[in-house]
Amino acid sequence: MLFLPSVTEKVPTMSSSAPYPLTGSCNCGDVVYQVNAPFLGQVACHCRQCQQHTQSAFSLVGGLNARDFVIVSGALSCWTKTADSGNRIDCYFCPRCGNRIYHQNPDNPDHIRLKLGTLHNTDVINPTMHIWTEQKQAWYTLPDDVASHPRQPPAQ
Repeated sequence: MLFLPSVTEKVPTMSSSAPYPLTGSCNCGDVVYQVNAPFLGQVACHCRQCQQHTQSAFSLVGGLNARDFVIVSGALSCWTKTADSGNRIDCYFCPRCGNRIYHQNPDNPDHIRLKLGTLHNTDVINPTMHIWTEQKQAWYTLPDDVASHPRQPPAQ
């Protein structure tokens, strides 16, 4: 499971030109949220935990300051796990449909990692880094023009 290497350093993404606020929701629609500022960065994580919970080759997450994220309706449940990096992570999800909305390091409550597939406008998704690529699916080819790291990159 990933932690963005530096959530304080803004990484240019397509989302910086998107009209804000952005909205998103869980699969069943019980949980609706709003994003009020551009993402600090977007990452594709290829770790086995992300593959398992997304049932796909990787997970897409966008780093945000917690103050720029608001739950508009619904309530979230949470469980805590240990990531491949050794970091603890709180996983917030809809208690009805189970869709994960965001992750948060309990030691860094000012930042969240939004699950980008829950956005209503997915045109803003543009990951600028791939991490845990040593665990990526063999059939997936990494883009040449995007940074990649075999494991968790060091915080900057």
